[in-house]
Amino acid sequence: MISSQKLVFWGLIALVFVGGWWYLAPWDGESQTPAAEPLPAPSMSPSNQTVPGPSPTGTVVTEAPRSVGPLNWGMYSGTMQDQVQKALTERNGPMAADLAAMLQECLNISRMHAFNSSRGGNSSGDPAIEALGKAMLQEEQRQISYCQAVGGDHQQVRLQLLMVAVEQNVFGAADTSFQAGVRTPDVLKQLVRDARQGSLGSLFHVATYNARLFGIDAEAQSAVRYALKIASADPTVGSRVVRLLEFSEHLAPGYADESSATYDYSKMSEAARKEGAEIAARLVKQLMKPKP
Repeated sequence: MISSQKLVFWGLIALVFVGGWWYLAPWDGESQTPAAEPLPAPSMSPSNQTVPGPSPTGTVVTEAPRSVGPLNWGMYSGTMQDQVQKALTERNGPMAADLAAMLQECLNISRMHAFNSSRGGNSSGDPAIEALGKAMLQEEQRQISYCQAVGGDHQQVRLQLLMVAVEQNVFGAADTSFQAGVRTPDVLKQLVRDARQGSLGSLFHVATYNARLFGIDAEAQSAVRYALKIASADPTVGSRVVRLLEFSEHLAPGYADESSATYDYSKMSEAARKEGAEIAARLVKQLMKPKP
């Protein structure tokens, strides 16, 4: 019989690995469902009420090198502080997006390490389990040491890096910034553009919040919602979309003053349906990209 102490220990190990996977996977909306906690309420400051339209045709969209998969901590030379300064000084959008993801992981690792350290005195009686736990703590300490090279408030530095990524049109950067509570015109404009280019996270936000926040009309928003509807029926990736569509419909009455808990596509124009189908095709293509 396995002791209850070992069962608890293995359960916590599983929780740590699952949690680690969740945070290491990117949140550009391409592979995750948003957290169950409520989304931040839209800012109602004057600067966020009027937003320019989508970027002009011909805007170069840059994809960050780390679009999917785990973080590569050895991607750039020098300390993390050196890397941050380089990204900010050179306005390197892809590098800034990578470092912003790393800084978020720094915060996650610190929380996880505090939890694991609090259990450091508990002995399972199994040398293999104790060795695994010790190795995990050492790896966390190594990554925390790497993160500590960055001075100041890591969350503020992360937001500065995201501003550079948005400025340089890095695909998915606006989605991450929006989740962090940023509601500047540049972020909102790029969020709409990324949604139309097939970013699942961006589509979710544009579908869920009031269309006026993004400077678009109801017809444009209906095309975005219709894109989620079409993509949710895809036999390969539809299961990843349908959860976000349902979650969006659940939140929309509160965030977009919708009168119904489901989206109504019956009054859409043919032009909006066509645009929605085109967006859905881009979304499916994005979700089908192989992981490295």
